[in-house]
Amino acid sequence: MNKKKSKALAFLLAASLLVPSVNGIVGAAELDNVKSTDKVVASQEVANPDGSDTSTQDPLTQNVAKIGDKEYATLKEAINNAGEGATITLLGNVTEDITVNKNITIDGQNKYTITGLTTLKNGTLQNITIQPNDNNANGSVLVIGNTDQTNIKMERVTVNYSVTKRAGNSGCTLSGNNATITIKKCLFTNNPNNAGITIKAPEWSFGLSMGSQGEKGSFNFINNEFNGAFRTMLPSINGKVTIDNNVFVNTVQSVSPGTADGAKEESTCITTSEKAQKDNITITNNIFDNAGAFFFQTTANILENTFKGEKFPHYIQARGIIEEDLDLKNNKFEMGNNAVCSMDTKSAEILLPVGEMAYNYWAWDSLEEFTDPTKANLINYKYSFENDKKRVHYPTSEKALKAFVNPNPNAPIIGVRDNEKVVISENITIGAETSINIPKDKNITIEVPKGKTLTLNSAGAIDVTGSLTISGDGEVEIAKSGEVSVNKDATLNITTNVDNKGTIDNNGAINNGGRISNSGKLTNNSQINNSGKISNSGEIVSESGKKGEISNSGTIATQEGGSIERNDINKEGNGTTVSPNEYKPVEIKEAYKTSNSITMSVDDLGKFNKLGEVEFTIVEGSVTESRGGIWVRAIDGKVTFDGLNPNTKYTVFARYKGLGNTEVKMEVSTLSPSTGGGGVVAPTYTHEEIIGTDRYETAAKIADKLESYDNVVLVNAESSMSDGLSASGLAGKENGAILLTKKDSIPKATMDRIKKVKKVYIIGGEAAISQKVSDEITKNVPNVKVERLGGKDRVETSEIVAKKLGNYSDAFVVNGFKGEADAMSASAIAAKKGAPILLTNGKTSTHAKKSGVEYYVIGGNSVVDKSIADKYNAEVLAGKDRYATNKEVINEFYSGSDKVYIANGDKLVDALTASPLAKKDGIVLVNEKSDKSILKGKNTVQVGGMDFKIEFEK
Repeated sequence: MNKKKSKALAFLLAASLLVPSVNGIVGAAELDNVKSTDKVVASQEVANPDGSDTSTQDPLTQNVAKIGDKEYATLKEAINNAGEGATITLLGNVTEDITVNKNITIDGQNKYTITGLTTLKNGTLQNITIQPNDNNANGSVLVIGNTDQTNIKMERVTVNYSVTKRAGNSGCTLSGNNATITIKKCLFTNNPNNAGITIKAPEWSFGLSMGSQGEKGSFNFINNEFNGAFRTMLPSINGKVTIDNNVFVNTVQSVSPGTADGAKEESTCITTSEKAQKDNITITNNIFDNAGAFFFQTTANILENTFKGEKFPHYIQARGIIEEDLDLKNNKFEMGNNAVCSMDTKSAEILLPVGEMAYNYWAWDSLEEFTDPTKANLINYKYSFENDKKRVHYPTSEKALKAFVNPNPNAPIIGVRDNEKVVISENITIGAETSINIPKDKNITIEVPKGKTLTLNSAGAIDVTGSLTISGDGEVEIAKSGEVSVNKDATLNITTNVDNKGTIDNNGAINNGGRISNSGKLTNNSQINNSGKISNSGEIVSESGKKGEISNSGTIATQEGGSIERNDINKEGNGTTVSPNEYKPVEIKEAYKTSNSITMSVDDLGKFNKLGEVEFTIVEGSVTESRGGIWVRAIDGKVTFDGLNPNTKYTVFARYKGLGNTEVKMEVSTLSPSTGGGGVVAPTYTHEEIIGTDRYETAAKIADKLESYDNVVLVNAESSMSDGLSASGLAGKENGAILLTKKDSIPKATMDRIKKVKKVYIIGGEAAISQKVSDEITKNVPNVKVERLGGKDRVETSEIVAKKLGNYSDAFVVNGFKGEADAMSASAIAAKKGAPILLTNGKTSTHAKKSGVEYYVIGGNSVVDKSIADKYNAEVLAGKDRYATNKEVINEFYSGSDKVYIANGDKLVDALTASPLAKKDGIVLVNEKSDKSILKGKNTVQVGGMDFKIEFEK
């Protein structure tokens, strides 16, 4: 650990303070306190000034305890006279320090209290309240344990702590304990008067501190509750320990004054000792309700717990000396707007459930210009797990991006590893001090989501030595001073929109499946493989004496003023090269407007529309740049912006999709409310068709409309779609297209699209899709991964697909044998939600109900028995036939949509393949006689052919 880290002892997040020592949350001084408690075992008799006993006696008996019929004036006297196995029953409240080192039981009858220090070395304490004597200097209330082998039990005991006396630990187990300790159904609590103060709260207490146990010792903490303002609950545990079915509630985030070292003010919950062994520590089925920090110096069996952190985020540290992962995957986290603060290292990674958001605590040390983490905003350093070990990183600042991609080698941070992804969560600008390098040994993906922009604003902003993929639906802008360098043997893969006003220097390979707008300089000394679109109004050139190659299976358009020199363009397949005299710029005009909406249209581009679709965005005011706007696709050349302010000026931008240097703009204003509606042309409804020569080509054309997909879900549509009914949820979750195959061969239209993806999921066993198909894919598509998801029948296949989806919040239950149409009605919403479609035989279901999942049964009682709906407490969406059921689904999930997809309700295959494309709008099933009123006022997209005419009611 570097010196800088050892000084970094504080962290402030969301008004909460954590100050971890580099050696752990609990420091040496605290552990020494625990070890010294074996010295605090002698009774300390307290007398009144006149020498009388201070015990509170029953006014009728004048005695406080009895054994059988024999009564005693003091509890100590009763203990001294108790035989082996005796029970001492309290008759009144007791104020004295006691030590129990016999196999006896002390029963408080659920109404009496012992005030003083209770030292329990043997025997049982039950049905009683214990509390410290605040007249004593020592605030301790309980010492429990024995260096000898004894049995100690506390059951239904309430431990009330002092919030002002902290001379020693309030409660602790003896160092070197060899006893078997069981604490069950007890309450540990205090009553602070902090007036709502949760940060550096003045009134608090230590909890139950555990010293190191002997070889024979064990500790069982079961069905108890901690509730109050605590600094420590169960620190320094080792030996054989079981912590099960307890509730830990902390009402403060930090306390004052804190301890001299370790976590200082921070509230903590559980700490394991370096000497502890994983198999000896079990922490299961507990609720940690904003309970505090956790420090593990060894791993433990931590399962089925619930960690709540909506008030104070949990801090979980795994010390590097563990040298193995701390597995928390099988636990539940309820963090509200917070996230888990993970303090792990390369040698001790904390594994969280897939999708659970966490803060990478040590990341700040890679770049921030200070040694005090209280000044670091950890919100910028988020990540989650995509699977058991692969992380997705979510930086929201340029420093966080730098820290993730190029972490300080002297810091313990786990940065972006090979084949991991970075998602740009806020607009980020990379400057000279935050430039990043993609190392030679790494293949990294940077995803820029829709509405986000990654700006490169310095020389060497991104230097690629390994492999970098830039993906997403957002924008990557290389400013005039910005630069991307692709070194020899390095690879840059582009599947998003890159607007280059600066410099791209390629000495390796650039694979463009997205869109590159080049108005700057692209120096290509090696190879560019273009299957997307390149719009060039700048310069594409090779250095003197060198020659570049451009393999083009997409579109390269050179605009006026643009040039391509010393580069050979080799046409591949349907590649298109557009010369300046063929290039037609986008021309837009105002079509219609009201006081709160504007409709824009684009002139018919005719044969010159080689750069693809046109998209629009709108920005309030008179502006020169479209940055920050959300781009929407024009449908049949029109787009409407609703929800605008009356009598307000806006700037509308249009461009060929993703190509920034084709951008044009127009200033328009909404009408004033008094003007009312009125415009150039009344709005019209649109109808689009996606139809191939057969079902295979139709599916392929639908996939093309997705524009960007990483995976393919392959379904047999040759005869029965039984296995494919469950495919749509997987396609939606995995950003995939659904394509069709025959049992033993792959149609050309399907294979052409498979060549563009990284992974293919085959749905169904070899009876549905043979091994020949899998072999044909791997033979023709290098580096593609193929995974088969198939069971012994369609029902089991749907279960396997559901398991593959992992976590999901919704599920759809259908009859897999005569409910195919119902499954198609649910296909689009299943794709949208990444939800499974679970197949049944209509009478029973083998799927185990998952907590937290909303179930929907699609189809009436004649299709899916009511007992299935009852089993899942499901909402039933059903009509008199498949079309009425489909209408119920549309009304449930897509009632506000102004657009729907339509498919032949008698030939369902097109509805299945359209589900990923239609997930935002829904699919309406139609036939010649079906009720089409649901199409009224909707824009429609027809998928697949119809052997009947559709009459639209508009």
